[in-house]
Amino acid sequence: MKSSSGKYYMGLDHLRALAVLMVFCWHFIHSSNIVPLDGSAPWFAPLSLLTQGYTGVSLFMVLSGYLFARLTDGQRLLHGRFLANRVLRLLPLLTVVILAAYVKSLVTHDGLDVPHRLLWGWLGPTLPQGAWSITVEMHFYLLLPLILWLAARSRGALLLIVLAALALRVVIHGLTEHIGYLSYYTMVGRIDQFLLGCLAYHWRSSIQGKHAWWLLAAAFFCGLMSYVDHQGSLFSQRTDMSSWWVFITTIEGVFYGLTVAWYDTSFQHSTGRASRFAAMVGRYSYSIYLLHTFVVFRLAEFVDRHVLSLDNAPLALLAAFVCLVLFLPVAALSYKLIETPFLKRRLGYTVPKPELAEPREADRVDLGIRQAA
Repeated sequence: MKSSSGKYYMGLDHLRALAVLMVFCWHFIHSSNIVPLDGSAPWFAPLSLLTQGYTGVSLFMVLSGYLFARLTDGQRLLHGRFLANRVLRLLPLLTVVILAAYVKSLVTHDGLDVPHRLLWGWLGPTLPQGAWSITVEMHFYLLLPLILWLAARSRGALLLIVLAALALRVVIHGLTEHIGYLSYYTMVGRIDQFLLGCLAYHWRSSIQGKHAWWLLAAAFFCGLMSYVDHQGSLFSQRTDMSSWWVFITTIEGVFYGLTVAWYDTSFQHSTGRASRFAAMVGRYSYSIYLLHTFVVFRLAEFVDRHVLSLDNAPLALLAAFVCLVLFLPVAALSYKLIETPFLKRRLGYTVPKPELAEPREADRVDLGIRQAA
């Protein structure tokens, strides 16, 4: 993950790779009910992070909060430049994807109402091809100056917002059973994850090197997701687990915040082949995320019908991983031709805060005179 400042964080790219792998597996194995959401999940708990791979979106959200807290630490945010950079980062590929989705709808007669989706897509999760999450990200970007201002004064203020969001979801759930939509697709549920990502950065020194604590948290979270998996998923109609949407995004935010801070600070990341491959997948993750929805469902059906029967989750996950690797050249081409030319145009969007800036030469001379006196 290379920022506009030129800093590169390989560990964060590893985690981006994991997040996009989760999402790819979720779409691949549950395509056309190939692996049904009926509770017939593998008993090896960590696999539930892939069979319930929608949770990868939560990891992306936490990564955003963590990264921007890191990049702006001790800096003053130039919000206009920041928003311009995010437009350069997100809009070019998003434009291509929306145009491709429109052409696809003309061919398949899907009746995709692009004007309507674009009109509401910056307010609600209506953008096609999984781009709804970009709407949530943009809402976070608009709130970022306020979040940074609060964080500079009191970390507790961010925790209070997390608790307030949790309380809001309790109230909404008491009024309607349809809390899942708001929790998954909007800031009603996602604000927790951005803020917990920010807090994870600020509390990283308390997390660094705490391997036993992370293993304990991972065991708990994987066990929890395995339980959800064996109920058929929060997206399944098999069981009523709507109340889980009140608190699940907060739990995801806590665990992924802990994971990001632990992984980022506790290791000297290798530059070996496996590490560089994972970092490459992370670097291409935006292209993978937006483009894979054009092919992943048909790809899964083709493999199931003509290559091998994906009649169990572990086999389907293996096939999903192979298909993701085969999709990488497409993502690489997208990254180089669509993303990179605009990424090169980004500008710095932070300056040192006045109290942290280097003293001017005249100030240093005056300080030396006063010390000598």
